[in-house]
Amino acid sequence: MNSFVPIKYRYAFRIEYKGEHFFGWQKQQIQPTVQEVLENHLKIILKPLAPTNWDDNRILIEGSGRTDTGVNAYGQMAHFDSPILFNTHKIISSLNFFLRPYESSITWMGRVASDFHARFSAVSRSYVYEILNTQYERRVQFSSAWHINKPLNLNAMKKAAMYLVGRHDFESFRDQQCQAKSAIRNIDAFDIKEHQGLIQCYVQSKSFLHHQIRIMVGTLTHVGLGKLSPEDIPVILEKKHRKFAGPTAPPGALIFLGPIYSDKYKIPPLNTNWSKTDDVGV
Repeated sequence: MNSFVPIKYRYAFRIEYKGEHFFGWQKQQIQPTVQEVLENHLKIILKPLAPTNWDDNRILIEGSGRTDTGVNAYGQMAHFDSPILFNTHKIISSLNFFLRPYESSITWMGRVASDFHARFSAVSRSYVYEILNTQYERRVQFSSAWHINKPLNLNAMKKAAMYLVGRHDFESFRDQQCQAKSAIRNIDAFDIKEHQGLIQCYVQSKSFLHHQIRIMVGTLTHVGLGKLSPEDIPVILEKKHRKFAGPTAPPGALIFLGPIYSDKYKIPPLNTNWSKTDDVGV
């Protein structure tokens, strides 16, 4: 009896990108998007290596999260199926050549189990929103941060953020165009740190509503400026209407740190500098 020979191999990869070069992650009629650019160039790279009867339209990249236009990523994860085994270092180098004009790069790639899914296998997702709270802008070191030139009360913002942690109805904190059926979400963590004028808001949850993080941060800046008190946050949650929350913070200062997976899939941490390869010579 002939042994079964798989015709597909699943690969996962991590990519960092500057959102200003893309109209978000997901493929759409407006171009370029991260997904569109990746799929187009991966087809170019793999086609000469694939079987002659293989349809390159089967290259479909699934991402772990759909970042909006302008939103950056340090650790976006994605996966795709390939008809062949290949040397991941060579594929990374080739993709990064095409990604260079977009100030983006693949930082890790590896073969994973067939049941791995970049989106559905994630147990949590982490973002950081950066605010530069100085009198004057600092465009070299903090080019993507949201600059607010009035002093923010950090302690008040931290206190307000604690009211957002846990399971709540976040109807007041989602965009009116959000298509999610339910506004109930669980915020696992909301930490705020400051160093030399840079305020970093770390948020973690399994999933978020459309613009939820940016609306939460925008509301917290109103707390920091004294326009709202920390105790106003539970009231805003109870109102369940977008008009009661603060402004939507700009997209360019939001960074997708990436998803978290169970140890089962052996995905290396975000800050891994070196990784092994499936060295099969092609």
